[in-house]
Amino acid sequence: MEDEAAMRKLLQKVLEQEGWAVTEAEDGKVALARLELDRPDLVLLDLMMPEMDGFEFLKHLRGQENGYNIPVIVVTAKDLAAEDRLRLNGYMTTVLSKGEHSRNELLKEITAMVKGCIENG
Repeated sequence: MEDEAAMRKLLQKVLEQEGWAVTEAEDGKVALARLELDRPDLVLLDLMMPEMDGFEFLKHLRGQENGYNIPVIVVTAKDLAAEDRLRLNGYMTTVLSKGEHSRNELLKEITAMVKGCIENG
């Protein structure tokens, strides 16, 4: 889930080149609707999105019977305060900061983490 279309398409392209099937969503409401149709093996989640942000999405996801054990990698430009980290505690697998990595580094790290989550999950 990523509200920025260019980043969403780039992530999709990179992951599909690695052989994964990708379903994209531009916000939490769209993602929840898509979860009803198909349960993903992993969620890449941007926290700051319109309509329903990533925090609210995680709350809904973890409240669903089939959503409590889906690994979630948070990929965000948001500078996470201690309060934000507490809100995420137990809801996600890891956090990657868009601001700390170049786009290529971020894509490499996401790809490696997706592989790890899929292989270990």
